[in-house]
Amino acid sequence: MRSDDVRQYRSLMEGVDLLAATIVTLLVTTASCSLEHVTSRGGLQPRDHTTALAGHCGWGERNLLWLEHYNEQDVPVVVLDEDIISCFGSAKPRPTVAIWEDGRIVFIRKAGAGFEKVQGVIPRAEVRSLVHDVAAKLTSSDRRHDTNTSGHILSGTQITTIIVRDGDRWRASTIDGASEDDFRDAVAGVSQPPPNPTSTVDFDVGLPTNDPPPRTFAELYVRLLESRPANAKSFVPYAYDIDLLEIDHRGLGSGRWDDEQRRSVAWPSDLPTPPDDVVPGRCENSLDAERQPCEYALDPSYNATVERHQREGTNRVRVKGALYYLRATELYAGERTIRALMECNALISRSKR
Repeated sequence: MRSDDVRQYRSLMEGVDLLAATIVTLLVTTASCSLEHVTSRGGLQPRDHTTALAGHCGWGERNLLWLEHYNEQDVPVVVLDEDIISCFGSAKPRPTVAIWEDGRIVFIRKAGAGFEKVQGVIPRAEVRSLVHDVAAKLTSSDRRHDTNTSGHILSGTQITTIIVRDGDRWRASTIDGASEDDFRDAVAGVSQPPPNPTSTVDFDVGLPTNDPPPRTFAELYVRLLESRPANAKSFVPYAYDIDLLEIDHRGLGSGRWDDEQRRSVAWPSDLPTPPDDVVPGRCENSLDAERQPCEYALDPSYNATVERHQREGTNRVRVKGALYYLRATELYAGERTIRALMECNALISRSKR
C-alpha cells in the first residue's frame, strides 16, 4: 500500500464513531489471532486461538515454519499480505496477492478511491518460477524486521508478510513499518528524505525515523505485485468465518441501547445455531478483558445464505436473551491455514525478542 493511501485512510477514519471503531478492532484482531479449521457441515466450528497454537506450530532455522495436525487442502503456495496497525481496523481487503499451484490468483487493486478484491489466472510455469525464487531468496531473510528506529509503535504502521511453500514446509518473513513506496524505493536504490522534525502524528509523537526495508525482501514484494494479471473478475469467497461480539448496555446510553435492540433480529433460522456455550456474559465485549472470543468457522455450503443476510443488513442478532454484533468475514481457499502460519510466525518472533 502506498504511503498516500495510508494517510488518506487515516484522515477518513478520524470521523468514525468510536464505539463502532472499537468493535471493528476487536473483531479484526481476534480473527487474525486464531488457528482455524472446519471439519464438517452441520454447525459452527469453534476456531482455535493463540493459546492453542503451541500444539500446532513448528519452526526451524531462520524463518522456516510448519503446522502440525492441520489438514486444510487447497492452500496458496505463496502469499503477500499487507495490514495496517490501526485503532480503526484494516485499511483495505486482504491478501494483497495469493497464488495457488494451479495458477489461480486472488489479489487487490485500486478501484476509484478505494480497493477491490479480484481473482484471475496466471501461467503455471510462472507460479513454479515465483515459488522457487521467493523460497530461495527468503531463506536469507529474518523472521521479522522492524524498519522503525525510533522505538515508537504508531497507528498507521504497515505490516507486510511474505509466506511461501518450501518443500513440505513454509517460510515466512515480516517487515514492520514499510509501505509500497518504501519497497519500490529500496529496489530502485532511492533514499527518502528524513521526516520534518516539527511534524507530528498520533498522540503528538514525533514522526519516526525509518530505515529502508531489506533489498531482497523489497525485490520479492515488487515481483509479487507485478505477478497480478491485467484481466480479472470479482472475487468469489470460498467460505466465511462468523464472529460474535456481545453488545453491553453498560457501554451505551439508554437511547443507543434501545436503538441497538430495535435494529437486531433473532438468530437466523437458516444458519447453524450457535454452540451451547454462547450465553450472556461469555463472549467478548468492549468492557471486560476476561471474556472469551466467540469465533467460528462456517462450512462453504452456507455461503449463499450468509451473502443474503449481508445484503439484508443482518448484523445485530439476539441469542438466548443477549444482543450481539454479527460479523461474517469472507475467506479465500486456504486462508485459515495462511492466517495460522502468520500467527505462528508472530508468536515465534515475539518469543525470540
